[in-house]
Amino acid sequence: MDIYNIGKTAMTVYIPSDELRSQGLDAESITAEETEALLKDAVPEIDEYCLRLEIYPGRDEVLVFMFFSLREPKYFKFDGIENVINAAKCCNDEPSKLFFSEPYYILAVYPWRGEDTPAALFEFGAQLNAPQGYENHLREHGKTLIDADAICFLSHRF
Repeated sequence: MDIYNIGKTAMTVYIPSDELRSQGLDAESITAEETEALLKDAVPEIDEYCLRLEIYPGRDEVLVFMFFSLREPKYFKFDGIENVINAAKCCNDEPSKLFFSEPYYILAVYPWRGEDTPAALFEFGAQLNAPQGYENHLREHGKTLIDADAICFLSHRF
């Protein structure tokens, strides 16, 4: 497996056929979960990051673009679910989670590749200055509404 950095928040990974076969995998049918498991075995530090993988299988090998961001998200509070939905419709499909903590909806957003936070989040909500580990507080004292890909779910369902 060959791993190359692309800037500060991305890597290219080449997985040759012999390595795939040694793991009992086929390049043409490899899943995202299998690819992520291979990458975590090769680079254990990856577990500290939130990943997005783009997988390009070839005939005998796999090329992977791996994008990551730190696990600490930016938090935004919204007065109503309509505001969360409107903001989500204006954002890219960034990793995110949605919580409800009386009286607010709290959206945790994990920006990719060091990108700026989408302006719509500021337009429809307000950024919180939350301490590290705030998600644990939300899970304990609030309610988890969407535990993964909240922006994608809301923008495509409403």
